[in-house]
Amino acid sequence: MNLTDSRKNAMKHGKLTSIFMFFLFSCGNAAFANADFPSPSSSNLLSTAESELQYDVLVIDLQGKPVKNVVVEFHSTSPILPSTEKSATMDQVEQQFTPHILAIEKGTVVNFPNSDNIKHHIYSFSKAKSFEQGLYQGMQATPILFDKHGIVDLGCNIHDWMLGYIYVANSRYFAKTNELGKVVLSIPISIDSVSIWHPRMQEKTKRVVTMTKDSQTQFSFQLQNAMLEDTEGYEDLSLDAY
Repeated sequence: MNLTDSRKNAMKHGKLTSIFMFFLFSCGNAAFANADFPSPSSSNLLSTAESELQYDVLVIDLQGKPVKNVVVEFHSTSPILPSTEKSATMDQVEQQFTPHILAIEKGTVVNFPNSDNIKHHIYSFSKAKSFEQGLYQGMQATPILFDKHGIVDLGCNIHDWMLGYIYVANSRYFAKTNELGKVVLSIPISIDSVSIWHPRMQEKTKRVVTMTKDSQTQFSFQLQNAMLEDTEGYEDLSLDAY
C-alpha cells in the first residue's frame, strides 16, 4: 500500500469515528434531557418539609394552672438565618405600653407610636438597649433598632406607672404562651434547648431545658416559685397579635 492509499484509509476511519462519536453524544444528550431530575427548589422544599417538626410547650404554675404571656425561646447550635425586614410596634394606649410584653428577634426595628392625646417621654436604661425618646405625640418617635439580645425594661418619665418589656430573642424561633399556657411552633432545624421568661417569674435560675434526644418535641415547665402578683392588670395588655 502506497502513501496515498494509507492517507485515504486514515481519512475514511477518521470519518467513521467522528460519525460514531456524534451518535453517542446525541444519544447522551437525549437521555439527559428526558431524565426526570427534581429541580433544586422543589428538592429543597421537600427536605425542609420532611425535617420540620412541631414543638409543644406547656407552662404551668405551682398549682398546675396555665401561665399566659410567657416568652418561650427555642435555641439551636445549627446556623439560623435571620429574618429580613424585621419590624414591630410598641404602642402607648391609655397611658400604658401596649403590648405589655413585646417579643422580637434580634435585629428588629421597633416603632413607638403614641396613640394617646397626651405626650409621652419613654426611656430605657437596660443593658440590652439604652435609649430615650424625648417628649412627643403621635408618630414623632424615631424607630429604634434592637441589635442585642436580652430584656429591655421600658418606662415613661412623665407617667411613672407605665411599665413595658421588650424581649429580644437571640433566635428567630420564639412565641408567647396563650391562655392555656401553651406554645405550638413548627421549626425546620434541630433544637438543642428551650427557655422561658416572664417579668413576674421568681425562679432562682434561668429556666432552660436541654434536649436529651432528637425526637423530643414536647416540653412542660412547672414554676418552682409563685409569680409576683399582677397588681396593675398588665397581663390584659399582652393579649394581642404581637
